[in-house]
Amino acid sequence: MRASHILGLAAVLAAAMASPAAAGAGWDKISTPAPGPARSIGAHAAGCLAGGVALPPEGPGWLVLRGQRQRFWGHPRLIATLTDLGRQAAGHGLTLLIGDLGQPRGGPMPNGHSSHQTGLDADLWFRLDRPADPENPLAVTLVRADGMAIDDAVFRPGHVRLLTLAASHPDIDRVFVNAAIKKALCRETLDPRAQAKLRPWWGHSAHFHIRLACAEGDSDCAPQAPLAAGDDGCGAGLDWWFGEEARTPKPSTPPAERPLPTACAGLLK
Repeated sequence: MRASHILGLAAVLAAAMASPAAAGAGWDKISTPAPGPARSIGAHAAGCLAGGVALPPEGPGWLVLRGQRQRFWGHPRLIATLTDLGRQAAGHGLTLLIGDLGQPRGGPMPNGHSSHQTGLDADLWFRLDRPADPENPLAVTLVRADGMAIDDAVFRPGHVRLLTLAASHPDIDRVFVNAAIKKALCRETLDPRAQAKLRPWWGHSAHFHIRLACAEGDSDCAPQAPLAAGDDGCGAGLDWWFGEEARTPKPSTPPAERPLPTACAGLLK
């Protein structure tokens, strides 16, 4: 176990014996998961997490990157999915390089993400080799500088295999990738159900983003709209991502300023 993970988990135990974070404190300042049953509360980009679990720093087929960020927490279902996906990757000679999941109690992060708030999101890097220093890894982008197509010099069959494994996993609801990567995947022969889960989104050229659906019976979790039947994401809608509208940045509300469900306030007290 790496030192950053050991220190992080030690802080969890120490904080658990002290008073909880005061109301109004930043979600990133909380070092302990909320007690009680696992619950994803609110929406992926405006919510929080109860009963979160820490992903170990490494295991069969996976390695956590930048553990010092303390963003290796998620719903138990997400942890189980990642460990299962890691075992599958190992069977193909691959290693999942796992980036950010979420904070101990979810909630908005001070930087880096607008989602990852309910313990159902995780980022997986496209780099195929294990970095010598997992705390300071170099990213590998698969997209040309102009954003219009993949970089053929770095795009490999291993990337297609990783994405196919993720999109084929029964517990994964969405896999977000750069539009140029989605265009390349539309030329691959994939199971239609897996192809449909692969959706274009801004950025995501050096990592892909997996998202689980709300658990059955988790009434506090706000579900995403279901994918349209028969839409594999390779139709005319994909062309929009290469037009001027999609490529023009638009202002958005910072995650920390979005209202959270009332139940989240209780997790800060």
